[in-house]
Amino acid sequence: HRPDEGCECRKPKPGLLLRALAEFDADPAQTVMVGDSEKDVVAARAAGVTPVLVRSGKPGAVVDVEQQFDDLAAYVHSILGHP
Repeated sequence: HRPDEGCECRKPKPGLLLRALAEFDADPAQTVMVGDSEKDVVAARAAGVTPVLVRSGKPGAVVDVEQQFDDLAAYVHSILGHP
């Protein structure tokens, strides 16, 4: 889809996430969305899921989000309890 088409599945709109939640019968309160941009964080919040920002894609971006990691590996290590 092109950005000018206004599709609900293009971030920062939450359509894609809402569809995934419905398809997998997932509880938004127990779901995270890992992304690398402000659009990802906005979409996650709009869908009611917890946003996690990895800075590997856009290291200079300023995004107000509680969980931030340098890269995906750092986030995985935090989940697994590895330093």
